[in-house]
Amino acid sequence: MNERLFIIAGTAEEARDCRSRKMDEMVNAGKSVSLSNFIIFDRIEQFHGWNQVHGFFTGTYRNRKDLREIIRHIKLINKLHPSETVVPNIFVGRGPIANPTKLP
Repeated sequence: MNERLFIIAGTAEEARDCRSRKMDEMVNAGKSVSLSNFIIFDRIEQFHGWNQVHGFFTGTYRNRKDLREIIRHIKLINKLHPSETVVPNIFVGRGPIANPTKLP
């Protein structure tokens, strides 16, 4: 798998747990995956240089002080209209929405 997936969590421990779960799911689905496929998000600058960002929100991400800025950057990078929703369990640009809970 060449794709990089961002993990946005409230704590580093939550992010590592999510990474482990997602890696297990992908391996069980027959995908080749490694730790380098996951970026544990800890600052906005990690979005610089990407033309698409994909990944997962997990744990207490809603408690992050920079959540609004994260959402704004995801929408800008993925070229989403400001009114479009970024869903909490996975953000994939324009695609099927499994859990349409609206974030700020």
